[in-house]
Amino acid sequence: DMNIKSVNGSSGYLVDNTNDGDVTINGDITVERYMSADMWHNVASPVSNAGSSVFTGTDLVFYYDETLILNDWNFGWVMYSGSLDVDKGYDVYFYNTPVTVNYTATGAESVNTGAYTMPVAITNSTPGEIASHKGWNLVANPYPSPVDWLASSGWDKSDINDAKYIWDGSNNIYTIYVGGGSPIGINGGTRYIPSNQGFWVQAVNNGSIGISNAVRLGD
Repeated sequence: DMNIKSVNGSSGYLVDNTNDGDVTINGDITVERYMSADMWHNVASPVSNAGSSVFTGTDLVFYYDETLILNDWNFGWVMYSGSLDVDKGYDVYFYNTPVTVNYTATGAESVNTGAYTMPVAITNSTPGEIASHKGWNLVANPYPSPVDWLASSGWDKSDINDAKYIWDGSNNIYTIYVGGGSPIGINGGTRYIPSNQGFWVQAVNNGSIGISNAVRLGD
């Protein structure tokens, strides 16, 4: 069995340093994620078959559907209960008590690994939302490890702006990291996206964002 721990401010992750990257966990796997109380969290599932029931103590679980915004980007929020898509980010609110979420992989379930393609959309309607409110998609770091926004391979960002945004509930602000030729962090944003983290990207086309194991790198 393996348990990847998480506490306030940091989470563990598995590093496979074998020559062939062929470590196999034959038992059960639990990936923890500490969630502070009284704030929203952008989250993602690091295992293949998790459901919204892992978010114990709250029914405030939402995903964002950009195609619903029409003339108001707030219309994109959809309350949700059910299986968690590994290529989708979710927004979750916990009330008065911090919660350690336990994502488990047992039997046919597995920890996420390999390549994923996450759909992104930009909706143009008449009359429509203003340009800066269009194209926002809440996607996922599906892995039980951090990923590097500046990784030299493993990303396909051809349908998005080269920037990622993560909600910082403690300070009620988005941390931002802009890639490209002169990368820069804003509001404390870094090149790393934490384990099983939901994050925002802005689409420039209807298409997708691609991610693979090549981007996985710890800080």
